[in-house]
Order: sequence, then C-alpha cells, then structure tokens
Amino acid sequence: FPSHDNLEVLQLSSQYLTGTVPLSISNLVKLRVLNLTGCVNLTGTIPSLNNCSSLVTSNIDGCRFTGSLPSFSNTILTTFNIQSNPNLTGVLPELPSTLTYINL
Repeated sequence: FPSHDNLEVLQLSSQYLTGTVPLSISNLVKLRVLNLTGCVNLTGTIPSLNNCSSLVTSNIDGCRFTGSLPSFSNTILTTFNIQSNPNLTGVLPELPSTLTYINL
C-alpha cells in the first residue's frame, strides 16, 4: 500500500482474497472507507488503523479475523461493522466519539 497514499476508498467486499491484511494498510492516511465485508478467507489479526485518521466507515464483517480489535481512537469513524467474526477476542477498544453506528 505505500504507493497509494491518496487512496480514499478500499472496496474489496465479497472477494475471494486469502491470507492476512498487510500491516502497510496503516500507510493509507487518506483512507475514508474500508470495506472487506464477506471476504471469508481473510484471517489473522486486524492491523492498526490509527494512522488512517480520515477513516469514516469500516465494514469488516463476515471475515475470519482472530485476536483482539486494534484501537480506532485516532479516526473519525462513524460506522463500524464487525459482525460475524466469531474468532475475535478481548475487550472492545476505545472507539472515537464520532461513532454513530456499531454492529458487533
């Protein structure tokens, strides 16, 4: 992701992607929308998105992520959807005060 520093929308829903989300996703500082809905073969932990300070919408439901959720406190997140990730563990991290919709 380092060469796409102007990317604002990453829409990969219902794709047959396998593996993990690269840590370099945090280099997308202008990212506003992250949609990984239905990428059932994505596994591993969710990388920190705190550098993505413009992030407004995060839809990562229906994946196979594991571990705990990273902090989203430096974002301006309004929509946060992580339902159907049964392998996530731990406590809900601090979320931004801008959040208006959450689906666990």
